[in-house]
Amino acid sequence: MNSSTKFIERHDASAVATAIKVLKRGDIVVLPCDTIYGLSGLLEISETKLRNIKRRPETKPFILLATFGMAREICQGRLPDGLEETWPAPLTAILPDKKGGTTAVRVPQDEFLQAILEGCGTPIYSTSVNTSGEPPLLTFDAIANEFTGKVELLVRGDTQQGTMPSTLIDCTKRPYVVLRQGAFDASELIARSLE
Repeated sequence: MNSSTKFIERHDASAVATAIKVLKRGDIVVLPCDTIYGLSGLLEISETKLRNIKRRPETKPFILLATFGMAREICQGRLPDGLEETWPAPLTAILPDKKGGTTAVRVPQDEFLQAILEGCGTPIYSTSVNTSGEPPLLTFDAIANEFTGKVELLVRGDTQQGTMPSTLIDCTKRPYVVLRQGAFDASELIARSLE
């Protein structure tokens, strides 16, 4: 547990560089996303730490935030129909991955997150800020109260920070299936998957 959690505003000139530095060390950061705040860590090096902080079972995977290039790499170069034209958006898609399984991926429309992804050079695990089984914490004050001392860095977003999670769809089925209705209306994308 870290008793010296750092705080920074997302519009601070050093916010992107600071977040990248902390993430590359394998530490956990609370990031303002284009949906709700996310507990975030780098792919491969932060999963165990993130699970311990969130108390999340190993059987439940995390969403990956990615650039277009990273998303294509995850599913061997080709995104399912319609995603290329839909992303970036508050839409998480379960994709067939190159390991023969599935991975939930979102290409965020937020420039701040895109800059962090580019700087890290790898996808970022993202999950709602809460202890598993509890409701997500939606305000920075509530998050700071609960997670100060548990994470390395808290990045404060705008006062109108999103309060709705991304829409989650399964792109391994035809038509695509909405698993969670969130901030994005996926009806056009679902209709395209019928073609």
